[in-house]
Amino acid sequence: MKVYIIHNIDRKLALEDIATAKNLTISELLTEIERIVSSGTKLDIKYYIDEYVDEYHQEEISNTSMKLIQIRLKTLFLPGGR
Repeated sequence: MKVYIIHNIDRKLALEDIATAKNLTISELLTEIERIVSSGTKLDIKYYIDEYVDEYHQEEISNTSMKLIQIRLKTLFLPGGR
């Protein structure tokens, strides 16, 4: 599953589409992405952030490092960790 997720993020697919293809909820996918990033693999999800994250949160991300994102995704995409 790790390779599938990395490959499809590289292809800039929507995270919802990646989750659906693997029969995961978005929350489960975000957990898998967190595991991938925690293991040292860098994922560039700027394409997704540009599309789905409001300007306020994008500015916060820019302040911490926008080149390659290594943050807790649930905080940004699922307010309250839903």
